[in-house]
Amino acid sequence: MATTYVTHTDLTLRFDERDIKQCVVDDNSDGDNVDISVNSKVAIALSDAEGEVLAALRKAGKYDAERLAALSGPGLDYLKRIICEIAMVYILRRRPSFSPEAL
Repeated sequence: MATTYVTHTDLTLRFDERDIKQCVVDDNSDGDNVDISVNSKVAIALSDAEGEVLAALRKAGKYDAERLAALSGPGLDYLKRIICEIAMVYILRRRPSFSPEAL
């Protein structure tokens, strides 16, 4: 089974939850009602970002699955930061008029 390195909690620890909620609403509903922990758009952004980072690390020959699974402390935190940064770009791209300067 594949390891998941990030969760919605990792994302909300690093970025404003209110911004995330507003960016994943597509139907003019109130973003305050979004539950990030089960939102499929957030999950897809995190999964896509994780896949992008893992593919780059493996292609570069820097890490294999065992070395990635052994990360802890600051190394794991930094991997999570990179994945969350990319996921947030994906989320912001859903609504480019939301904050173009942030993107």
